[in-house]
Amino acid sequence: MEQLAELVHYYEVRMLALTEYSSRIWNRFNWFLTLELAIFGFFFTHLETLPANFASIVPIIGMVIAILWFLIGFEDRQSMKRHGETVNELDLEVRKIFVECGINFELKVKKHPIRFRQMWVLFVFPLIVGLSWIFFIIN
Repeated sequence: MEQLAELVHYYEVRMLALTEYSSRIWNRFNWFLTLELAIFGFFFTHLETLPANFASIVPIIGMVIAILWFLIGFEDRQSMKRHGETVNELDLEVRKIFVECGINFELKVKKHPIRFRQMWVLFVFPLIVGLSWIFFIIN
C-alpha cells in the first residue's frame, strides 16, 4: 500500500505540474496572438499612410514574430506530449496496483468521430499567421 500512496502522490504532483505548465503555454499563446493582432491592426489601419519602405517592414516584423511563435508553439506541444505520456504511464501503473488490491474503476469514454487535439493549434495557427504575412509581403 505504501507503493500505491507514493505513486498516487507522484501522479498528483505530475498532474498539478502539467496543469500549471499548460496554463503558462496558453498564456504565452495568448500573448503572441495579441501581439500579432496588434501588428495586423496597425498594418491595415495605416496601410495607405505608411511610406513605401515601411509598408514592407511591418509584415516582415509580423512574419519574424510568427516564426518565433511557431517554433515556441511546436516545442510546447512536444513538451506537453512528453509530460502527457509520463502521466499516462503513471496512470496505468496506479490502475494496475488498484486492480491487484481488488479495486477496479475503469471509466467508459465515448469516442468521437472527429479527433482534433487542441495542442495542434499551438503551432498550426502561427504557421497560418506566418503564411498570411508572406502573402502580404509578396503582394
